[in-house]
Amino acid sequence: LGFTGEKGIQALSIQVDSDGYGGSDNSYFSPMDNHIAFGHGCVDDNEDSDVILHEYGHAIHHSINSNWSGGDTGAMGEGFGDYWAASYSLSTPNGDQFNKNQVFNWDGHGEGNPCWPGRVLDAFGAQYDSTKSYGAHQSIAGGFQSDELWSTPLFQSLLALRQAGVSKETVDAIILEAHFGLGSGVKMPEMASAILATAHNLQDNPAVGEAFLSQFVKHKILKVPTPAIQSVGLEVKDSGGNGIADPGESLEILVPMKNIGTAAGSAVTAVLSSSDPNVRVLQAQAYYGDISMGAEAAQSAPYVVEIDSAFECGKEVALNLHVQFEKGRALSTDLTISIPTGVAQGASLSAEPKIEIPDNDEKGIVETLDLSAEGKASNLKVILDITHPYRGDLSVSLESPAGTKVLLHDRTGGSTDNLQGMYPETLVPAESLSKLDGEALSGAWKLHVSDNANSDKGVLNSWGIRAVTGYVCQ
Repeated sequence: LGFTGEKGIQALSIQVDSDGYGGSDNSYFSPMDNHIAFGHGCVDDNEDSDVILHEYGHAIHHSINSNWSGGDTGAMGEGFGDYWAASYSLSTPNGDQFNKNQVFNWDGHGEGNPCWPGRVLDAFGAQYDSTKSYGAHQSIAGGFQSDELWSTPLFQSLLALRQAGVSKETVDAIILEAHFGLGSGVKMPEMASAILATAHNLQDNPAVGEAFLSQFVKHKILKVPTPAIQSVGLEVKDSGGNGIADPGESLEILVPMKNIGTAAGSAVTAVLSSSDPNVRVLQAQAYYGDISMGAEAAQSAPYVVEIDSAFECGKEVALNLHVQFEKGRALSTDLTISIPTGVAQGASLSAEPKIEIPDNDEKGIVETLDLSAEGKASNLKVILDITHPYRGDLSVSLESPAGTKVLLHDRTGGSTDNLQGMYPETLVPAESLSKLDGEALSGAWKLHVSDNANSDKGVLNSWGIRAVTGYVCQ
């Protein structure tokens, strides 16, 4: 398979004890002295080539990564050993016909009085649970073993790729190469992602990686690649020319988009709307085109909004932007846009930390604004811009200089994207901000943000506080 030199795998003679384990019906690989021992009982283990190659699979893992432990490595080590044995069986004259989805055909799976049930490589109902860690030989939901949760997607990928004309040796090499450079505590999604990356790097044919991806998705080890479109800015040009939106003016609005998902977004379009009778959308539609993963795109033309002169000064212009993407799959998201009117009278302060929120860490981040202002808190507002693909992971609270905390967001909203707007105008706080009324404005105001589940990550783009006594419009 080409693994030589510095990447040589077990490039030496390996000691084998064919009468090991004190005669017990078991076999093992010992990383301490790099040897394999085969036991007896029922059928001698060293009579079954699957057992021999399975144990050698453990030796392969140890040779590539001597820190192979923790995480899901127990189940993956067993599953890889099963795959390695079954892969070899396919190269034999009747390997494609004789129980190819079974491993340990001689030592297990017997009819009438089998030594033990053996394992399978078509455990299609086995599903990954990211909240768990999978050790070796664990029983999991559906009557399967943890080992089969890993061996099945590997082996079924091999079967699909061989049918598509890709050699067994190519698939074996991809899986082996993916193990290099990993440490301890590896989980199945991490290992699966490494296999996909390796397939992409070693093969010009994207169908190779797609075959692996299809199998990992079936077992929920990886999620279906999906584009995720979010706004990455807001530029407003007012007809009055003073940079402030006022009643009686028209606005040109630019909203650049970014794809933070795991697949390209195609034919991205958006439609702007408002439910306020004093706000008219004159140019509602815009086209963004195709947006590849991680890329940003500008719209084809500005949105145009007209604010009626009867609109209340100081009130925010609330707009909804319905974004559609991935032509043929009807994927969409709704973004909230809030544009303040007039100039606030009172105290206000904001910041743009643009800091990543640690994933699955209840301590989270704490950002501070030092406000220098006279008077007491009244009619307090909090402006927040967090981009996150699953707002149900988030907890957000505001702490006053006196140490009083108000919970703004308490892990609600499920899979809804982002947390953007103003409390309590366009966002509803979990606790009322009136709890802070009467406290001194001056001092350090703290925003606490935490992400309390794994997989999805977010960014605190900006935040601010306002204690407003009134507004002035032109």
